[in-house]
Amino acid sequence: MKQAIQRGIRARAGHDPRAAALRALDMVLGGNLPSQAALDTILRDARLPPSDAALCTELVYGVLRQKLWLERVLGRFLKRPEKLPAECLLVLTLAAYELAFLDRVPGYATVNWAVSRVRNRFGSGLAGVANASLRAFQREQDTVHQPEPRPECRLDEAKAVSCRAISYSLPAWILERWRKAYGPEAAAAYAEASLRRPVAGIRVNLSREDGPALRERLLREHNGIAIGRSGAAFPGGLPYEVKNLEREGRVSRQSPAVMEALETLEALERPGAPRGPVWDACAGRGGKSLALLERGLDIRAASDTSFARLAAMRGELSRLGFASGWCSGATDHPEGGESPKPPMLALADAATPPFAGPFAAIVLDVPCSGLGTLCRRPEIRLRRRESDIAAYAAAQDGMLAAAARLLAEGGALIYLTCTLLPEENEDRAAAFLAGHPDFILESERTTPPDSPWNEFLYRAVLRRKTADE
Repeated sequence: MKQAIQRGIRARAGHDPRAAALRALDMVLGGNLPSQAALDTILRDARLPPSDAALCTELVYGVLRQKLWLERVLGRFLKRPEKLPAECLLVLTLAAYELAFLDRVPGYATVNWAVSRVRNRFGSGLAGVANASLRAFQREQDTVHQPEPRPECRLDEAKAVSCRAISYSLPAWILERWRKAYGPEAAAAYAEASLRRPVAGIRVNLSREDGPALRERLLREHNGIAIGRSGAAFPGGLPYEVKNLEREGRVSRQSPAVMEALETLEALERPGAPRGPVWDACAGRGGKSLALLERGLDIRAASDTSFARLAAMRGELSRLGFASGWCSGATDHPEGGESPKPPMLALADAATPPFAGPFAAIVLDVPCSGLGTLCRRPEIRLRRRESDIAAYAAAQDGMLAAAARLLAEGGALIYLTCTLLPEENEDRAAAFLAGHPDFILESERTTPPDSPWNEFLYRAVLRRKTADE
């Protein structure tokens, strides 16, 4: 599908936000790219005006969130949808999303675009199919938003879960696991949140003298919600001036749920905690390291398995006014001074650390199934398989064990995930403690189902006992 869609769209994507959205969706669905990376590429190439770029973005994220449900509903009006060319079905799915969720777009414009697109690519026969199915979809607007009224769903629990899952555009196994782990009400809340847009947030750079005053002004002028000492969430969207503030190194974009989790890491700053270097073992682009560095903590080392992510972190360090160095092999961390030093960056797996330690604290934001971030990364619902969970859990156990060997007496191992499965969260902490009697569980938290951020994280603080405990 990918080559055909790319050839068919490229010439028109510069002027057509729907064509640009189709191309981005193909890069996600056919090319396995993250949705944000695909959108960044398409919007850079297409040079759409702001209103069209916003429509393209809405279509990409909206279709990915609602894809399973949209295809099921469209299946009511198509005799054999599985026989349609993949691009044709994607055009119909995109158009159905517009009809169901974008009131600002006239329905006739949506249908005319889709029919014209299918006619140009596949001929008049399939154009007729597109026209008939989308007109039928329009006529059923009052009922398409309801779960399918199948009598057997009320009689068979397995089928009932499947029907409910489709109404949330989720694979049934995800909803069933949530229901068993957290109960039906919490599972429904998590599922509903997965269909909403993520809340925008920023972190103010506290290493700048005007950081606190800047945050207070932004909160006051833009109806923001304060998060801890440096965070701000904006349910109505980011203030326009954030772009300039970012360029100046005064703020950084960050998920409110992540900022909230960081503010609860009291183990790094509590009285009596060992003072000294911190290792961010799965640093990614460095959001957590940078947040803690801005607060004056000694983030001595940051590692990740992706060179591209580490390179992006290096750029972020520079933008925010810090410097950085690279290390390529095992080394003791250098002696610390009175003020925090910028971190060394290492290309390494947390299960095989390149450092000798010891560290006063280790932040372990492990790779996971990501089921707590479906609103921000909707493609995960289409990619993740139930069989993936055991592999994630095994990798997480290995990273926890490796990190524990480098932790100082009294130090804190902060275990973080962005998923909603006990197998990757509470069960991993419990298994670690069972095999490490010299550790205790100091605190544990999962973002509650009624969180306004629509994203859900798990955090456990595992502290190594001191000699007198």
